[in-house]
Amino acid sequence: MTCDDVELELVTSEELSPAAREHLASCEKCRAYQASSARLLADAALPAPTAEEKAALNGLAPRVLHQYQRADRRRSVVRRLAGLAMAACVGAVVASAALLPKLGAQPGLTEVPDLSIALYEPEVASSLDTDEDFDTFEVSWPSP
Repeated sequence: MTCDDVELELVTSEELSPAAREHLASCEKCRAYQASSARLLADAALPAPTAEEKAALNGLAPRVLHQYQRADRRRSVVRRLAGLAMAACVGAVVASAALLPKLGAQPGLTEVPDLSIALYEPEVASSLDTDEDFDTFEVSWPSP
């Protein structure tokens, strides 16, 4: 077994194979790598949680679950109200579609009032118009 294989096994596996243990016993470089890796992991390890932290962690899951359930209940009420509003709208559309033909058949409702409006049509100037037909404006240049 090579040094690279032993270093890889030190990093990736929990327990060393017999061949890796045998190589580790005979190789100074691999023992130094194992010691430096152990030191690095020990330095990076988190301290054990205190009793206060353990109590906070134990109470965290029920609090989060309670908040989620409360939010879910609130959302379900909104969904229910939105569903009822949609059902009312659909009912109104169906009822109006069913009633409109009946309302149109009643006498007196068939007349449509004339809603046309008179549009302003400007006069067009032609060569037959005289100067007296136009309003004159006094223009001075440049303006005072």
